Amino acid sequence: MYKYKFIEHTADIAVELTASTIEELFLCAVDAWNKTMLDADILYEDEKIKLDFEAESLEELLVNFLSEINYLFLSKKWFCTSAEDIKLIHTDKYKLTARLAGLIVDNSKIDFKEEIKAITYHQLEIKKVNNLYTTRIVFDI
Repeated sequence: MYKYKFIEHTADIAVELTASTIEELFLCAVDAWNKTMLDADILYEDEKIKLDFEAESLEELLVNFLSEINYLFLSKKWFCTSAEDIKLIHTDKYKLTARLAGLIVDNSKIDFKEEIKAITYHQLEIKKVNNLYTTRIVFDI
C-alpha cells in the first residue's frame, strides 16, 4: 500500500510519498509523476519498456529512475502510464529493474497540466519510519 500528497513549494512541485516497501515507494513516485503531468487516467498502453539501473544510494536510484521516465516523455513523447515488476537488490550498489507501460502521445490532443523539466535532489531523503518508507520529491517545472 502506498500514498502520496502534493505539498506547497515556492516555484516547483513537491510530493510526499509513503509506502510499505521500497518497491512500492518507487511505484508511488511513478504515480505522482503521472498525476503531476496529467489530470486524467490513460487507460491503455501500446508498449512496455524494461529498465535497469544501478546507483550508490536509494536516492540516486530514485532520481535516475524518474529522470529516465521524464526523458522518455520529453525526447520521445512516450508517456509512462504505470510501472510494474519493480525489483530492488542491494549488494555493493543498489540495483533496480522495472517494466514500464506507456504509449506515444500527441501533445496537441492531450492537455498536459504541467511539464516536468527535471527531477531534483532538493530535500530528497528516503527514510524508514514506523515500518513505512517515506520521502519527498521535488519536480522542477
